[in-house]
Amino acid sequence: KARGAKRVLEVGCHNGDITRVLAAEGFEMTGIDISPKVIEVAKRLSRDSTIRFEAKQLSEVLASGETYDAVMFAEILEHLTPQKAVEFLNLADEIAPCVLGSVPAEFLPYSAGLWEDQPGIRGHVFEFDQADLEQLILTDPSRRIVNCHKVTDNVAFRDSPGFGNRLFEYDRQFPS
Repeated sequence: KARGAKRVLEVGCHNGDITRVLAAEGFEMTGIDISPKVIEVAKRLSRDSTIRFEAKQLSEVLASGETYDAVMFAEILEHLTPQKAVEFLNLADEIAPCVLGSVPAEFLPYSAGLWEDQPGIRGHVFEFDQADLEQLILTDPSRRIVNCHKVTDNVAFRDSPGFGNRLFEYDRQFPS
């Protein structure tokens, strides 16, 4: 909110937990995921009729011409090769001026789980340390890292001290 974002797109929203929390905070939320199964779960769990949940890919949002104030995603990039991660961020850049995301701080060999029926989706294939993440973001020189740090107090990791996520935010600067 401090950056003026109102309309937010969550990519890979899964069951919509984060989407619903942000909608309750006053954001106009759209959650997308490539799995129709998880989108149906998100719709069932949501009591907020203002939230849009759709089974689609980020490239489909771009093709539709929709834009947002911010694009956010959690736990997506580690499922992509570095080249595909660059392509993903480039798509996000076309949809919103501000991008927020997270990756696991440690490599965990997860399977594709609920997304196994989606072509090309697999478990974790790449680990991003701080330098890797910053290098990935800065593949486009117009990107400016606003925040990039490790968080270990995530409730999901309470029984695994030291594990956590790398959170990041960037925006874009253009020469005047």
